Amino acid sequence: VPRSLSLVNARYRAVLISRLNLFSLTALFGVLLSNFSHAEERTKNDLHIVEAHDGASLQQALEKHANKPGIVKIGQPAELTCLALESKVRDEISRHALLIPENIILDLNGATLLLDLRANSHGVRLSNHSGIRNGTIRIVRSENKGSQGIWHSAISIGAPYDDGGTPDKPGYFSKIEHWSIEDMTIDQPFAASAIQIMSEGCFGVIRRVRILDSKEALLGIGMDW
Repeated sequence: VPRSLSLVNARYRAVLISRLNLFSLTALFGVLLSNFSHAEERTKNDLHIVEAHDGASLQQALEKHANKPGIVKIGQPAELTCLALESKVRDEISRHALLIPENIILDLNGATLLLDLRANSHGVRLSNHSGIRNGTIRIVRSENKGSQGIWHSAISIGAPYDDGGTPDKPGYFSKIEHWSIEDMTIDQPFAASAIQIMSEGCFGVIRRVRILDSKEALLGIGMDW
């Protein structure tokens, strides 16, 4: 399996990282279509400290602050097991281990999310004007997933094929913009992407992301549009 970096000079002018078989990788990925301004720039003074003992309690904390744009920071770093959940986003259902709501940046503060995925779902899913930073995501179980790399990826942006609505009525996740992934470590030991961007995932930034060596992972950072 080649260990290579391929420069994609296309719509996003982005770096696409080929199939993983790496000792370790630090990925610096920029989607720089314009002067980028995401939720942190507007809400950097709005800090909410939360405590969580698992993915479900962290999701509840995120939803509690969904109407208060800002940074949600885990107070005490720990390992949090995250099982698949369902959330209604406008008129559609999203299945994921964790959904970051609009205008929220999740600061893990050194915590590790252990994604225990036993059905077809997303891992950590970003919304418009959202982000995640300062922690680790490790997939510890991957069962009964579909063939697309976005399913059971550690972090996903956008909608899978056949899940983005119709041309007349696009789904919410068919266009996700102004998102960020920063200062993260990702451990993906299964046949899925570490980070997957699909449909119109745009105006985003990936900085200082370390993707651990994996013999099974499909892609480090995958892009389909």
